[in-house]
Amino acid sequence: MNETINAFTAFFNQEFTQGQKLVLIPAVVIVIHLVVILIRRVGHKIIASSNKPSLSKVRTLISVAISALVFGLYLVAVGFVLIQLGVPLKVYLASASIIGLAVGFGSQGLVQDVVNGLTLVLSDLFDIDDMVEISGKTGIVKKVGMRFTVLVSDTGAKIYVPNRTIKHVVNYPSGYEGYTVDLLETATADKATLSKIVSQQLPEFESQFGGLTIGTTELQANRGIKQKKYVRVRFKIWPGKEQPICTSFKQMLLSEIRKVDADYQDWMISTTSELEAYEQVLAQRVH
Repeated sequence: MNETINAFTAFFNQEFTQGQKLVLIPAVVIVIHLVVILIRRVGHKIIASSNKPSLSKVRTLISVAISALVFGLYLVAVGFVLIQLGVPLKVYLASASIIGLAVGFGSQGLVQDVVNGLTLVLSDLFDIDDMVEISGKTGIVKKVGMRFTVLVSDTGAKIYVPNRTIKHVVNYPSGYEGYTVDLLETATADKATLSKIVSQQLPEFESQFGGLTIGTTELQANRGIKQKKYVRVRFKIWPGKEQPICTSFKQMLLSEIRKVDADYQDWMISTTSELEAYEQVLAQRVH
């Protein structure tokens, strides 16, 4: 180990001619950059192959390790270039100089990003493939790095959240937000009729707003609530994306049901998120 370190130090301190420097400096930078690309590709393949929920923590740690290794390699590249330009190795490695350099360039946020990134991993706030809401942005965690946490939104867009800005995190353990639409049965609009209408309208709705759903939408008949019978449609959606359900989908259903039962009222179709239902149950228990 000591021999490797000594050889590494000797190479860094070696004197090169101006001509050698013109060739060596770009070559070292290019090689290190290619190594970084290789590390990232291999790391991403390992993360993608470890898709079991039980390995989520392992994937997160691999993601952070890759980020740290990449950061270290680029640090080595910068150090080599500076040394060849006349900056001594000891000065470059001195912690006081590094901190002074960071502050001097206005990059003290880098330290906060790194510290917060490690804190996120150690505190188990979330892991890769978790559905979360961070600083008002909702998405699936795809990468936890030394500086950024990367989310993928419902549209497939990548959201880069600086670790230092992560103050509040909402984690959805099930991977989605449950949302239900309950249709009250009447003598004319009975279970069979309501189920048929839902089955006919659901494909059209999902073709328009399919991006808001995750997984399969369930149709459940004979749901009993306070001695009344309902037909329930249970959606699994991206958090905060329920607006089309309680507006467009509800109006689509209401319009079709009134063709069968002209007296069917708007209030007979109720929409509720599972989070709201859970909060209502808690409130009842408290009071």
